[in-house]
Amino acid sequence: MSFRCIKGVKKLSSCHLLRFDGNAKPNPGNISCGIVIYAQEKEDKLLYEYGYYEKGSKNNNESECIALIKGLEYALQNNIFHLAIEGDSQFVIDTFSSNEKPKGPYKEYYEQMKVYRDIFDTLLIRHIPRNQNSYADFLARKAYDLRQSYETTFL
Repeated sequence: MSFRCIKGVKKLSSCHLLRFDGNAKPNPGNISCGIVIYAQEKEDKLLYEYGYYEKGSKNNNESECIALIKGLEYALQNNIFHLAIEGDSQFVIDTFSSNEKPKGPYKEYYEQMKVYRDIFDTLLIRHIPRNQNSYADFLARKAYDLRQSYETTFL
């Protein structure tokens, strides 16, 4: 599947790659997220990994929304303004690339995503199969098992 261009010039080679994943245990329950950022043009060059953990009562779709938002925040903190995004949640991909507000508890996440869309110079997004998102999934599960957030930089 090809990338949808949300903002900027659709030039994949100028973008860092962000992959995200989230889960809730039980569903709803505590959530964890995994975020991976790769170097421009080099998917095999890992720059940052981030695992996020939060106690509470959120569902799986909420955890996926939070994973994307945390990934966008993390990219900005590291001065990354050209981003290609991949995730295995079709709901989040569709929500982030839409101009229509979702219903229910997802309105808040949509508003946060919308703010971030305006900050980046380039944003591309696409859905990928779960098996192509295994490292972000691993990081989310690790954060859940540790019951805490963590980050690693590989510069």
